Amino acid sequence: LMDYQSHQMRFLPMLATTYVLALATNRLKYRWHHRLEDPNPKEIHLWSSGLKAFATWTMSDVLQECRESCGGMGYLAENRIGVLKCDFDVYLTYEGTNIVLVQQVARAQLAAYAAGKLPPPPAVPAITSDRELAEPAFITASLARLHDALVRRLAERLTYATKQNSMKPFFAWNKMCLDLAVDVGKVYTCLLAYRIACDEVRQIDDPVLKQILGYCCALYGLHMLDKYGALLTRMNVYADAPNTLERIHQQVEYLSSLLRPNALALVDAFSIPPMLLAPIAFDWITRNARAHIHKYGERQRVSSHSVVSALQAPPRVPDRNSTQQHVPGFPVCNQATPNRGTEITSQTKAGWRFPRL
Repeated sequence: LMDYQSHQMRFLPMLATTYVLALATNRLKYRWHHRLEDPNPKEIHLWSSGLKAFATWTMSDVLQECRESCGGMGYLAENRIGVLKCDFDVYLTYEGTNIVLVQQVARAQLAAYAAGKLPPPPAVPAITSDRELAEPAFITASLARLHDALVRRLAERLTYATKQNSMKPFFAWNKMCLDLAVDVGKVYTCLLAYRIACDEVRQIDDPVLKQILGYCCALYGLHMLDKYGALLTRMNVYADAPNTLERIHQQVEYLSSLLRPNALALVDAFSIPPMLLAPIAFDWITRNARAHIHKYGERQRVSSHSVVSALQAPPRVPDRNSTQQHVPGFPVCNQATPNRGTEITSQTKAGWRFPRL
């Protein structure tokens, strides 16, 4: 399936995003562990708010893509995709709704901008070849300039609403800034994860591993630029936005095909125990073959007949000479009392009403 370009474009950018987020959250956990020595402990809350929202949104998108791409097998309960969606969907609102968390990030960025603490973004380098699009300099500069433009636009909107229209800060923020604030928080977190991942990859000594994770970082960065193409156009980040965005999309396709031979190795590197894997992760064709289903049906019929035989057996009459004491609150079994639980219908004889044993 992964040889199809449609599946490569659906999954490999998400796989690269998963690795980037793993590297970013590991750095966050390290900062939390050493928070007493951290020179800027308030930034830990900013990181955690943005990364939590970004990671859980990515988780929801990945599970949905997996469910759809597997067709009916993805909907089957034993393959656990639906179970995972039900179990993990709560994380979108657990410990804070994601929209509120990214708004907190935006407020912090707005306060830093008002205090003059935001560094100026680098200029987007001139691109002479498509290969340069995947370089960290181009991706970092594009996201940084987009973030800077969004923060400036947010500050202008808030200032205009409060001073020109004499609106109270709450109503100005609520009516004119909320949607833009969400974009600021998302782009900031996207840029943060990319910078952390690139920094982690630079410290790797193994050349092969460094190259593969470098592809993951490049694919993630270009995928984010492709995703935020409308924002990049609105904020005039590129002089020739349509042409640049088209070349970016082509590079996403190229990097996805380049990462395809290592897709299984990247998934196996998570070291998920086999007992947690669903049947679809193995030879599901043999599992659903006619011979296997026939054997499974035979076992079910044997189990069903044994249950029916047990129900058809006459009720046991207690021995009056037995020393067994009667338990208060429970009726004494009487031979004259009909046992309604032993009534057998055509449906119960067929066995389909009995649970799998």
